[in-house]
Amino acid sequence: MLTAFLSDLHISPMHPLNLHHSMALIESLQADRLVLVGDTIDLWDYPAAMQPPPAREICKSLLPFKGQFTRFRQVVLLRGNHDSGLHQNHLPEDLHKNIIVGGQLKLQTQDGLIVAEHGHKLSAFNATHKTPYPVGYFLTRLLSDSGVSLKDVLRTSLDDILRWAMGTRTLTEACIDAVISETGQSSCVMPDGTTLNSEQIKRIFRKSRIDRQSIRHELFTDSAHLARSLRPTLPSGAMLIFGHTHRAGRGEGWANLGHALDARPFITKETQRPKSGKFRRPPPPQ
Repeated sequence: MLTAFLSDLHISPMHPLNLHHSMALIESLQADRLVLVGDTIDLWDYPAAMQPPPAREICKSLLPFKGQFTRFRQVVLLRGNHDSGLHQNHLPEDLHKNIIVGGQLKLQTQDGLIVAEHGHKLSAFNATHKTPYPVGYFLTRLLSDSGVSLKDVLRTSLDDILRWAMGTRTLTEACIDAVISETGQSSCVMPDGTTLNSEQIKRIFRKSRIDRQSIRHELFTDSAHLARSLRPTLPSGAMLIFGHTHRAGRGEGWANLGHALDARPFITKETQRPKSGKFRRPPPPQ
């Protein structure tokens, strides 16, 4: 069975260009199984002043792919940071039989053992928290309309961030303040319709710890460095297939699949069917 891997399609009503490129890309693939390695659906990238649609509504953006998905014997959708809250029940009923949702996939292939995962779990901005949303969610929302990336803010405001963190603020709070200073956006409308101001957002993460090494990781991590960082979490000798950085590339023991607009699919032949339990499923949505 041939398996094709893609990542970071970022499909949502906010990204029509991604939809167009992704449909053309998937149409060109010749494979039996399609594995989408995270950030397939974008539940994050909505302007802070806008109430995001429910996850089920955003997932309707996948309906144009129905015909293409039926070409594959199986479609696996692995969660990334921008679709970390995605659950099987969020998908349109027409797609339930076509798609399996999970967190990580292991396959025994002609290239050896492959582990596919999005690659975001080492990012302090995307680390899980007691709340459903990591700090990266709020930073993405606050930056959504600005045309400025988080890396841009960190580079231009790094001195200020470190100076602020020497006072009463944590580095997490200082990063939030730097984004607010850049965008002038100081509140965020949540999916349930409530609005959180900057102080409420910072209060959520007051006890979370982003250290200087974490910020350096965000600024300077390339695909090769991220692959090396993730390797200790993998079985010995496994090949890592991931995305997250939006920079396609390949090296010894890893392949980064890039972004919808600059994708580099990876295709391999499976030699052994995956055993049950290979998918990490989240708890049912509330």
